[in-house]
Amino acid sequence: MTIEPTPPPDHLSTEQAARVLGVKPETIYAYVSRGVLPKVTVSGRRGSWFPADLVETLRSKGPRNALTGMAERIHTRVTLLHNDRLYYRGREAVELADSSTFEQVCALLWQSEPAPLPPPAAVDRGGLIAGMPRRLDMVRTSIAVLAGYAEVRGDLSAAAVTTAARQAISTAIGVLPLVGAAAEPDAPAADRLWPAVTALPARRDRIRLLEAAMILLADHELASSTTAARVAAGTRADPYGVLTAALGAMDSPAHGAAASRARRLLTQAVVDPAAVISEYLAGERQPPGFGQLIYTERDPRADFLLQRIAELPGTDRGLLRTARRLVEEFDGRRGWFPNSDFALALLGEATGMVPDGGDVIFTISRLAGWTAHALEEYAEPPLRFRLHGLYVGERPGLG
Repeated sequence: MTIEPTPPPDHLSTEQAARVLGVKPETIYAYVSRGVLPKVTVSGRRGSWFPADLVETLRSKGPRNALTGMAERIHTRVTLLHNDRLYYRGREAVELADSSTFEQVCALLWQSEPAPLPPPAAVDRGGLIAGMPRRLDMVRTSIAVLAGYAEVRGDLSAAAVTTAARQAISTAIGVLPLVGAAAEPDAPAADRLWPAVTALPARRDRIRLLEAAMILLADHELASSTTAARVAAGTRADPYGVLTAALGAMDSPAHGAAASRARRLLTQAVVDPAAVISEYLAGERQPPGFGQLIYTERDPRADFLLQRIAELPGTDRGLLRTARRLVEEFDGRRGWFPNSDFALALLGEATGMVPDGGDVIFTISRLAGWTAHALEEYAEPPLRFRLHGLYVGERPGLG
């Protein structure tokens, strides 16, 4: 007896999907080409099959809205957030932070072979970037200028994209002014970044803590800046354009600069913890560095980093007591658990980093994740993020 191959369960054939949606079979394939509806084929059988739940979603939206093309469900294999845990391509991020280098995690996210960062490109030829007061502007401008000097920008192959990303990370670190002793030009990313954020000597345990933070912040699924990166990649922007788009969304108080806000709260609490705690509890305002939209009870990145900071030799005990008190009061009374921004704030304060050091670490690290999502989006149909606007303004005299 021959066993015929069968389509996956809960899937509809092309004809079935067309009947549900009230369209022609040709229209189903138009949805597929626009990235609105994924299809499944079965070896040995003709035709295609489509997830029944997505077909039903399109039916409820209506065919016209379906064709306008916003992919409400973005299928990704990069990062999983599940039960207050973070995974990169199936591997738990906190385990990677404990055992891997930043370069190895970049290779994992990009599905490439591990490779060292190249030397930074000499992009600040007129000294414009060096004169900027904000380090985030230095990072963003350096990548935009790097694009201008790139001989080939339209190659969207995986090899070309990852090469561009490594150069972007190296250059973004390289334009930052040094406050400590410079690392070797061919040193790993964390070693190069350390003297750009703190004058504290680059002891190996300190570098490993910074590298752990970089790994844990490398990606976080579809954050706002990552969505911006994917939209840009969907238009087939080159890797520099993708990173620049993401950096534009990152440069905001609620996203890329959140660690600086958390650090200001921490420094105020060192002086008068009771006043800071009372202010937020009385106003029922969630303090910067606490709570998170994705996690429900704990941020695993913060848990890992706070523990490692407490174990770092030489960390000020009074600072740790203040941080612990904030966590106990805000989490114990309101369930406002510490997030990665608070961990970056404590890391910055414990190691004497420049005021925006946490923001810089966050941004440099996230270049890795944006690149991973760009690579994934380049493999999707282009222009699938075209929203259909519902006009509610003054209407002209239309018949």
